[in-house]
Amino acid sequence: MNRPATAVREIGLPVFVFVTSGVILYPELLTLVRGDPLGAGISDIVVGILSLSLYACFESLDRISKADGLDVQTERWASIVLLTAAAAINVVVISAVPDSPEALGMLLVCVAGIVVMLVNAPADPSSS
Repeated sequence: MNRPATAVREIGLPVFVFVTSGVILYPELLTLVRGDPLGAGISDIVVGILSLSLYACFESLDRISKADGLDVQTERWASIVLLTAAAAINVVVISAVPDSPEALGMLLVCVAGIVVMLVNAPADPSSS
């Protein structure tokens, strides 16, 4: 009975993520298409693409978890690996373009997510 509301939420979030990313990236993408030099705008493009990639990876992980019945421990470690990769890419972006607050913000969020997942991880793998 509640299926239409759930379907709207399942469709609404990806549309919101992609539209928001498109609006944020539009000026840099327009500069890229024109062939003008990007300068610091490259960090916006990389962080935007990384955000979309992370979203897609977490969505895929969620679907795989529901379909194949991944245990909590495996899902947690997969999420930690994804966040670690995103953090490493942000470090590279920050080293290439030091004045990139977007990359710094995403790096802080990724590190916070990793710390929270590691702190909340059960000590005994059989307890999950």
